[in-house]
Amino acid sequence: MNSSARSPPNFTPKTTPMPHQVDAVEFVRLRNEIPLFDEQGLGKTKIVIDAIAANIRDNLIDGAIVVCKKSLIDTWATEISKHSHLSFAILHGTMRERGMAVTAWAHFYVTSYETLTSEKERVKSLLRSARLALVLDESHRIKNPNGVASRTLFELGRYSPKKIILSGTPIANSPQDVWSQFYFLDEGRTFGKDFPSFKSKYCPKPYRMGIDSNDLRKLEALKERIMSVSMRRLKNNVLELPEKVLEVVPVELTSEQFDIYDRLRKEFTLEFGQMDGSVVLREIDNILEKMLRLVQVASNPALVNPASRIQPSKIPVTVGLVDSIIGRGEKAIIWTSFVENIAKLKSIFEHLAPIAIHGGVPIEKRNEGVKRFQTRNDVKLLIANPAAAREGLTLTSANHAIYYDRNFNLVDYLQSQDRIHRISQARTCYIRKLVATNTIDEYIDEIIERKASVASYVQGDVKNRNIIESFSKDDIMRYIGG
Repeated sequence: MNSSARSPPNFTPKTTPMPHQVDAVEFVRLRNEIPLFDEQGLGKTKIVIDAIAANIRDNLIDGAIVVCKKSLIDTWATEISKHSHLSFAILHGTMRERGMAVTAWAHFYVTSYETLTSEKERVKSLLRSARLALVLDESHRIKNPNGVASRTLFELGRYSPKKIILSGTPIANSPQDVWSQFYFLDEGRTFGKDFPSFKSKYCPKPYRMGIDSNDLRKLEALKERIMSVSMRRLKNNVLELPEKVLEVVPVELTSEQFDIYDRLRKEFTLEFGQMDGSVVLREIDNILEKMLRLVQVASNPALVNPASRIQPSKIPVTVGLVDSIIGRGEKAIIWTSFVENIAKLKSIFEHLAPIAIHGGVPIEKRNEGVKRFQTRNDVKLLIANPAAAREGLTLTSANHAIYYDRNFNLVDYLQSQDRIHRISQARTCYIRKLVATNTIDEYIDEIIERKASVASYVQGDVKNRNIIESFSKDDIMRYIGG
């Protein structure tokens, strides 16, 4: 806990809010059930800190419990100190450390989704003893209503006088993702108490080609309901940020690598082509796992066969891009979905002493690496896995992001690219996607665009009604070349 815990509280913000943040602080301050869905990079953390401080000042609450990803606990602690004069305690670490944090007095308690589930009874006691808001950072993490964290928060939410959900990507991969988040807020007042009924009323049927008129009516109703109770602004509408340039970089696989890919593709299409529609739905998880193996071969054959000595075709392309970027005195981030690729890329760029971030890197070391990348001119390259570094981090010392490969996860892609395109970025940002031609990479590129079109429409980002969703059997067969 910070040293000012017992000093007379000063509720005045340390930092001046930007105009768009002033409006959002009022939105959060005046309500008790708040969905704040501003696009990532608009400073939602400061908005919440300022609003909570105002509520404490007005004796409406005593403080807040912030629940976030484990790797963002230090970020929240830093932001609370940066933007306010208020005290905080970290509810994390050993059992003894967690116990001390719960018994200590603070304006903010910061914990992780994982710790919250194991400390449910202690947190419940804390909520019973003080009027504490519950703040869920990256609330799409509870999109599964049957998940342990979701069920824990549904229960704890009943003891909190004020609840806030924060996400720049509330529709993480499907419209159904929002039900659990709103159920935490209001126990069903917005979208009902029954998840299957919600899906039937508001969500298109999954795993098929196209959006028909009935589906569009469902999405329209969902969009109107979300927009009526939430706040969402896009960066381009409230900030003067530099341009973001998206570029597909086609990569032709060598004959050796393509032969391996083609053999695996033929095995997959033979099995998949014999399935009828009902089997496709039942086996979708198995199908996606096999499709991911195609992604791995297109990325790096050694991911499927560790004995492979084939040089991945994307390596020389990546080297050329990085050399060009660093030759101009700029910094770059390479994103890959596979941890094994991080080790390979790190060895290739060993002469640059790159920073590596993935789930196996201790949080303290990750934070140290991010600080070095942000502050030191001699650290030019960061290689990261989106699952470990897509949320909460500011990496604006770089203005180039290279996607060595991608999976089907929309949030991985949107959140990670906005690590560089956010407040404090002053240069044009370049987002380059390496796409192996005539492979599943092209399918992933379209799937992500389709998911993004649905999410953008429902979130109210665009008015374009020409949206489509996948997966259909014909769609998959077309893209993998069956």
